[in-house]
Amino acid sequence: TAAKYEFGKVIGRGGMGEVTVATDRFLRRNVAIKTLLTPDRPDVRAKFLHEAKLTGQLEHPNIVPVHEVGTDADGRPFMAMKRIKGRSLRDILRSLADGTPTGLELDDVGDTTAGAVSGMTRLTARSRSRRSQPLVIRPNVRHAPDPEPEEPNEPDPLLVLNKLLDAFKKVCDAAAYAHNRKIIHRDIKPANIMVGEFGEVQLMDWGISKVHGKPELAAMDESGEAFVLPDLEGLRTGHGTVKGTPAYMAPEQARGEIDKIDHRTDIYALGGVLYSILTLEAPIERGNPQEMLARAARAQFVRPSERAPNRVIPRELEAVVMKAMHRDPKSRYQSALELRGEVDAYLHGRMLNAAKYAAWELVRRWARRHRRRLVLTLVALPIAIGLAFGGIYFGFRSIHEARVRSEEQRLARAEAVIAETEAEREESARELSQARLIQAGLRYREARSRRVEAEKLTFDPERPESWFEAWIPNLLELAQAIRISPVTSLTNTLQSFAH
Repeated sequence: TAAKYEFGKVIGRGGMGEVTVATDRFLRRNVAIKTLLTPDRPDVRAKFLHEAKLTGQLEHPNIVPVHEVGTDADGRPFMAMKRIKGRSLRDILRSLADGTPTGLELDDVGDTTAGAVSGMTRLTARSRSRRSQPLVIRPNVRHAPDPEPEEPNEPDPLLVLNKLLDAFKKVCDAAAYAHNRKIIHRDIKPANIMVGEFGEVQLMDWGISKVHGKPELAAMDESGEAFVLPDLEGLRTGHGTVKGTPAYMAPEQARGEIDKIDHRTDIYALGGVLYSILTLEAPIERGNPQEMLARAARAQFVRPSERAPNRVIPRELEAVVMKAMHRDPKSRYQSALELRGEVDAYLHGRMLNAAKYAAWELVRRWARRHRRRLVLTLVALPIAIGLAFGGIYFGFRSIHEARVRSEEQRLARAEAVIAETEAEREESARELSQARLIQAGLRYREARSRRVEAEKLTFDPERPESWFEAWIPNLLELAQAIRISPVTSLTNTLQSFAH
């Protein structure tokens, strides 16, 4: 019952209900109490109880838990939920569009909770002139004001986008869980996505959700007439055949084709949320509610890059948006996890199925995906090349040195053979010379003996032939000795004639 709670300030109010901060008297924990302001309307009461029952059945980290459902002293239904301190994704995107800091302070942010009603007006206005740290997801810690405050630093666009994409993946997780339970949200938009001060992300407002394959709540469809009310997004959730926010509404939902609404309707809306993250605008521009609904029915929106030409929009993420928001449900992603996988692939530098790549882009993506390995390779490659060239150099050097040593050994052997041959030749020459000396000596002795015989003869002029016959053989022997050993024989001959 409501008596167990100490009610505090009202942090949000809408056409049907209000959200109040409260404290559980027994557990002493802070909660958010969402109370229905018009309990007498059966359709509104049925919607409220439907939301409470369905939300209570969805137990997921990215779906706000419902602690209790009851009635207060005035008979108004209420539900107690987890209190979340943070901001809606819509407020974060607006801060980025306005160029104001996206960080939050606990005072002026107001306690945005899981019980925020669709289209609820925040009672605590955020001061645009306040200075805070430019964080994207987590709120800031308050600092003492400086005497001369400086302009806040511009947040890093890449860091902002990455953090928003991380939050978007958590929304996909929540939607995938609900789809697994055959529950369709039908009103996914930045205003229904809350980002807590510690990075927690909650998909809010399940008031018009539908169980696939089951009929609508009868009390909600009795009028048979669609009507919408304007809010800060352009259009609010309405009651009747057409339910949802036209700026993020799938064509089949905008046309009121209830039998064609399934989990791919939510995927279209998730694509619209990603569209807003990239452009800081809703997919369908503000205008007359009926005109917006007509454009939603035709999926008539411009590409993100055309909608926000001054923003840097990754081509791959634009391809993801266009696939998720395809007019034909069969051409969209067929599950929220598939959509989440594409965003995760982008964040990790992998290729996306929705994008087309040129050859150089494939190389760049591969390099980005394997950045650490590539850096290590670039560092190790010169070392490996140096070692390889060093090994080749020293290998060739050792081969060259071996060849030089082999050549030197061959030359040494050749020189040894030449030296040996020369020695043998000299030895042969000496032996030949010695033999010639012996032969010349024999010739000389023979000539000398003949000389002795010739000297016994006396020259007879009348018979000179006998004298010549004795001396001519002597002279012939001397000539043979001189021919055999000219120097030695001539010396002996001269000595012989001298005597």
